[in-house]
Amino acid sequence: MLFRWRVQFGVPQKKRVKLASVSLADGAPAILLLRDLVRPPDGMMAKDLSDGRRVFVPIGSDPDAVREHVENGGIAP
Repeated sequence: MLFRWRVQFGVPQKKRVKLASVSLADGAPAILLLRDLVRPPDGMMAKDLSDGRRVFVPIGSDPDAVREHVENGGIAP
């Protein structure tokens, strides 16, 4: 289930995945520490939302259109 998103979004597995050990600093929110570990697929960029979530969108996407799409239920929270 850890890599289910690859199948769900059609991202090919180019090479065998290695898991990394992660230690959290005291009091640091895990989401902020881990968010940069996942890189956008080719042709995509990361868009940070005002509620702290990050989504991957096609390069050149209009930030306002992305926000509106997410707010209108275009992706699951």
